[in-house]
Amino acid sequence: MDQTSLAYLEAARAQVETSRGNLSGAVHLYEQAIGLLEQFSDSWRLGTFLSFYGWALILLNDASGAETACRKALRYLQETGNRWSLAIALYNWAMLVLRHANPAEAKSALEEAMAFWRTLGDRWFIALGLRGLAVLCLQTYEHANAAAYFAESLTRYWEINFRPGLALC
Repeated sequence: MDQTSLAYLEAARAQVETSRGNLSGAVHLYEQAIGLLEQFSDSWRLGTFLSFYGWALILLNDASGAETACRKALRYLQETGNRWSLAIALYNWAMLVLRHANPAEAKSALEEAMAFWRTLGDRWFIALGLRGLAVLCLQTYEHANAAAYFAESLTRYWEINFRPGLALC
């Protein structure tokens, strides 16, 4: 197996570990995948893996590591022009900066991601973005707006029959 394939395999394993709640294991696997990809010039995959790595670090409350990973991810993905992956990285960035009391930056990142997802009509990501905007509104004491965003997010999740999304709201 070549190095690139091994990196993809490690990143896939990391995603499984993240979904299982084994965040430490996921972080370790992402670090291996990123280390392998850094040897090549695959900016899109490197940016994508860094974004997911940053998300795992956010969930582990490793703010410094998450910020470094998310900033690198955004830089790589802006270079590639892959708006899909960039929108996901922007969502992750928004959730990170929101945890650190920067609602204006979080709102900007969420709105940029949402604009792209709305252009595509991607209902799952629109629902996720609406949930992110609801959380943002809760943080800024805009309870009426939070309720409206949660309601719209619930409606979107219901429409696509995504029951775990209903639990998120």
